[in-house]
Amino acid sequence: TLIRPLTALHKLSYAEVAGPSRVEWFVSHFWGHPFIDTCAALEKHARRMTGGTRPWQSTAYWVCTFSNNQYEVQAELGDG
Repeated sequence: TLIRPLTALHKLSYAEVAGPSRVEWFVSHFWGHPFIDTCAALEKHARRMTGGTRPWQSTAYWVCTFSNNQYEVQAELGDG
């Protein structure tokens, strides 16, 4: 996957490796949908929401895939 090679050394979530930021929006990505399309939609959303008042790249999203520890999915999310 995209996440595991980036987090393999410490076996943490990507969010833990990247460090904290104040989250503004929640996103749940479905892996049956092309990730590049999700990224494009998030960029469009960030540009629209910032309205040129700040860099759109400063918009922070909580994305489940990046926030869940891929090495501890069952422990973090359970069986259901």
